[in-house]
Amino acid sequence: MEITTIGLDLAKNVFQVHGVDATGKVVVRKALRRVQMISFFTKLAPCLIGMEACGTSHHWAREQQAALFLHRTRSLLVKQRTQLINMMRGQLAEFGVDIPKGLERALTMARQIIDGEAAIDLPSYGVKMLAILCRQALATHVQIREIDRELQKLERSNEMARRLATIPGIGPIGATAFAAAVTDPAQFRSGRQFAAWLGLTPLQNSSGGKERHGRISKMGDQYLRRLLVIGATAMVRQFKMRPEKTPPQVAALLARKPVRVATVAMANKMARIVWALMARGETYRVGHMPALAA
Repeated sequence: MEITTIGLDLAKNVFQVHGVDATGKVVVRKALRRVQMISFFTKLAPCLIGMEACGTSHHWAREQQAALFLHRTRSLLVKQRTQLINMMRGQLAEFGVDIPKGLERALTMARQIIDGEAAIDLPSYGVKMLAILCRQALATHVQIREIDRELQKLERSNEMARRLATIPGIGPIGATAFAAAVTDPAQFRSGRQFAAWLGLTPLQNSSGGKERHGRISKMGDQYLRRLLVIGATAMVRQFKMRPEKTPPQVAALLARKPVRVATVAMANKMARIVWALMARGETYRVGHMPALAA
């Protein structure tokens, strides 16, 4: 049974669902109670849904936007945590105190300051302000971890997010973000067009028959693009720690290109894989070769 179009009659408590396939044949006709709506449509493959334009229709259309709300909130909190830690580093540096690099080391230092385990010679006002920064940074970190757990639950409950999470470098955050933000992958003709929509393709500056490629355009969704670049950067760090695990094509790319250029190129490839999995309903396969290349 492949449903291509659904007509949904909205109501207060009981909703009527009428679904047809590509030939117009009726394949589902049933009544749903309000509590059954989300679970029913979550299990369906992407299709066209028509509903009347009324006040309650906005609520059901926004159900997918709730996942994006998680990501936007997390992005803001991560930025605030970074600002707080940078403030701590800058202020303590003026008093000759150096915080080791790395998020976990900075948070460990903040806990030690709050617990009185780190003896720092500061004026009384400085001690009070430092304690405020440390408590705020730790509280923000706890909130981020709570959102991460919610995103992991969302990944397990969403079929598309589970498939996207099989791609190396994506993870629960990237998988749920793409599943929520890209509701119709068919609007892109190819993975290349999808990568261009994310701003991961170089700008053209060609003339006189000579092709010149500039920096990436950075158009489209900045958050999704950043997730791909961060994922690619994490993969490069893992490859540096374990060179024997580095794929030959990645090793060749890192050998001839600067690290930042290589990570953006890897992010571009990851974007194409994301589109392919979303458009074709597949999962990631290591060593997969496209049909044309084969």
